[in-house]
Amino acid sequence: MQSHQEINLRSLALREAALTPGEDRDRLYEEHPLVLNAICIPTGPVQEAYDIVRQVLVHRDPGTCLTADFRIGKTTAIHAITRQLSRTTPDVPFGFVIVKGHDKPTERNFFTDILLDFKHRAATSGTTTDRRTRVLSTMLSQAMQKKSTRYLLLVDEGQNWGESEFTFLRDLTNDCQERNLAVITVIFGHPALKQIRAHLVGKARMDLVARFLLTPRVFRGIQDKEDFLATFRAHDDAGLLEFPPHSGICYSEFFFPQAWRAGWRLEHEGDQAWDAFCLVSSDFGRHEKNIGMNWIAGAIRNFFFSQAESDSPGYMASRNVWRDAVDASGYAASLVV
Repeated sequence: MQSHQEINLRSLALREAALTPGEDRDRLYEEHPLVLNAICIPTGPVQEAYDIVRQVLVHRDPGTCLTADFRIGKTTAIHAITRQLSRTTPDVPFGFVIVKGHDKPTERNFFTDILLDFKHRAATSGTTTDRRTRVLSTMLSQAMQKKSTRYLLLVDEGQNWGESEFTFLRDLTNDCQERNLAVITVIFGHPALKQIRAHLVGKARMDLVARFLLTPRVFRGIQDKEDFLATFRAHDDAGLLEFPPHSGICYSEFFFPQAWRAGWRLEHEGDQAWDAFCLVSSDFGRHEKNIGMNWIAGAIRNFFFSQAESDSPGYMASRNVWRDAVDASGYAASLVV
């Protein structure tokens, strides 16, 4: 085990490599989660969605669904939720499926897609029955390893499933139940998922609605200034967003090391950034109160990329900088009806 002194020395070495111009910093820059567009910010909406998932898991509800508009950040939220669940409920196995659209839905495609998302080595071989058995065996095996009687199945892009796929899913969860494994299904999707639900209600398929789509919830975007500013503060907090790992360097410090040392924080840019989003909304005659995290994260990324070379003590961005960053995020296109 490393001593505290060794840990501190390693952290100092990481800081020097990350913040000093040179090959090490260049390499770390290319690996940075923000550069790779692979960050998960624990926003208010994400915490609300986590609380919903946690509730259905604790109460062993058969499932629920959450809908959100385009680019609100559903997939990113799911990844954040799974990371948090890994810490809070490590004894519950979970699977993550991204639903693919098919012109002709078949049971074979349904189970193949799940196996591919489960990263099963034999996902594309064997008969339909073989693939169905592999999905069932994988879920049972994961539950057995954790000695769990619950299994959480998280589904993204659920609007791509129809009556056939939900029937296949019902049969799969029934098989699990017969083996004393309760499958809790949480489905995220576009609002079109509500149309699927209405179609199933119209066909009296309440067996499917009650199990998977009974209580649609809304996964919201950022709706007020305080929520918005919290995303900026997160970039200033190495406890939330740190890179490299164990360096104590938050995202803001990584991209603006000189300004950071002089007291600058990304939070200081929050008011101007909020105003920029509001101005873009007003250009379209809108008063947008549901900003997707994809647009906010995109604006922050564009700000860092465009302004990093201006890093210096006393740095302060102009309003035009943030208007350009918001424009580059593509936010305006989302307001076009």
